[in-house]
Amino acid sequence: MITLYELKSQSFCRCFIRTPFYIKNFVLLTILGLIMTIIYFLHFRKDGGNFLSITKILKGLNSNTFNYLEQNSKSLRLTKLLSNYQAQISSNQFFDECVRISKPCKFEGLAKTWPSFYKLQYNQKLGYDYLKEKLNDMQVEVFLDMEYDQDQSMSLSSGDSFRQSTKTKMKYSDFLKKMNDQSVSVSLKDGHQGIYNSLIEEIALPTFIIEFNDIDSIELIQGKVLVNPAQYDRKEQFLCSIDGVVQIKLIPHVYKQEVYAGKPKIIVDQDASPDQEPARINLEPNQSPIDFFQPDKENYPLYGDIETKYTVLLHEGDCLYIPAFYFNQYVAKSQGESSALSVSLKYKSNSELLGGFYSAIEKNILH
Repeated sequence: MITLYELKSQSFCRCFIRTPFYIKNFVLLTILGLIMTIIYFLHFRKDGGNFLSITKILKGLNSNTFNYLEQNSKSLRLTKLLSNYQAQISSNQFFDECVRISKPCKFEGLAKTWPSFYKLQYNQKLGYDYLKEKLNDMQVEVFLDMEYDQDQSMSLSSGDSFRQSTKTKMKYSDFLKKMNDQSVSVSLKDGHQGIYNSLIEEIALPTFIIEFNDIDSIELIQGKVLVNPAQYDRKEQFLCSIDGVVQIKLIPHVYKQEVYAGKPKIIVDQDASPDQEPARINLEPNQSPIDFFQPDKENYPLYGDIETKYTVLLHEGDCLYIPAFYFNQYVAKSQGESSALSVSLKYKSNSELLGGFYSAIEKNILH
């Protein structure tokens, strides 16, 4: 058995000991790089990856599924701009250019074709009497914030108008009265069967979707200032502005990693001491902790890698088709004495395969 002294006496060992550390480190890094290259070609390359995968993996984007989808985004027609359509297009065109590739589409003036569009709007003399007549004593889900900060409400996209902790029920007529109370914030968002029965005759469903999908529900959304946090819905929808202006930020579903879907939301207290850890709020798999309007790139740096983002402005009468599983956040504001009033026409996801795919993602079955 060779002793340590005899080992150090060997010429190759003396040479190694005298070699500067920076040369040793360079040799070790080179060997490590060769090992990683071999692993890449044996594992990632067979899954359809390319050299861009290495950069993504080093950043923490280690989902084979979504890395592959991003690398093949051209087949999903992720263009820089969304297409605007007039009120009606053919079913074939809508399916080919919107539904089949899960791409949002804006339809200017679509809601103005509804038989009761102008009756649903705010009237200087009658207010929302027509809508009140339709719903009146119906119990609706509202979100009542008794700790309303009016100054904070002026900041674009701040807060969440639909926090579950503030949810309650009241008559629609009482909601209208409460909405004019400046000391509280109250928002309505409800899509139960009673809403559907009351409004289905007042609107006109898009004819170009009737051939391949049936409406599932009608959701009424109303308030002075509405902020819907970033998330995706499992249903397809047409979000239509009746009163006020709606600004929407959309991000394709292939960027699930970059929007940190399902990751905790970090709340930084500016008055806290440097040693104090920020608060964290756990979210559902379909929710993003990022404010798409004012992203915190310090805590969510991967957001800056998103190549395709859309901003859509809906004026009164405009509708936006939002595919299922498409990340979106919107801010709606009233104009004058009216409220921000929108109607969302909900449809089941047109693709059972896509629904099953996302169920597997949410349950961590598919990575």
